[in-house]
Parts: sequence; structure tokens; C-alpha cells
Amino acid sequence: MHFESVGEKHVLSLLEFECSNKAYFELSIAPREAAFYSLDGVGYHISELLYLQQQKASSSRRFP
Repeated sequence: MHFESVGEKHVLSLLEFECSNKAYFELSIAPREAAFYSLDGVGYHISELLYLQQQKASSSRRFP
């Protein structure tokens, strides 16, 4: 099995996964906004995640 961090190259695959499993997810969690279910929406979501991960990594380097 191979794992890799999510990145911009995964936008289409993640969008397909989210759309295919939307009904299942919504049995347990609140639905996402409709705008999420687009290439731009998922792309923004991934960009935001990467930005937050980078901020966390930067702040942890400053404070041992």
C-alpha cells in the first residue's frame, strides 16, 4: 500500500470520490456546501489544507 500527502494533482480524484460517496457521508455528517462539489471548490479546499499544514510546520519550527 502506498500513501502520499494530498496535493493539487489530486483535485479530480478527490472530487470524484466526494461525489461518489456524498450520500453516504451525509448519513453521518452535515452536508458540504454545493460549491465544494466542483474542481474549483475541491481545489480551494486542498489549497487551504496545504496552507494550514505549512503554517503549522512553520510555527512548530520556531518554538521547540
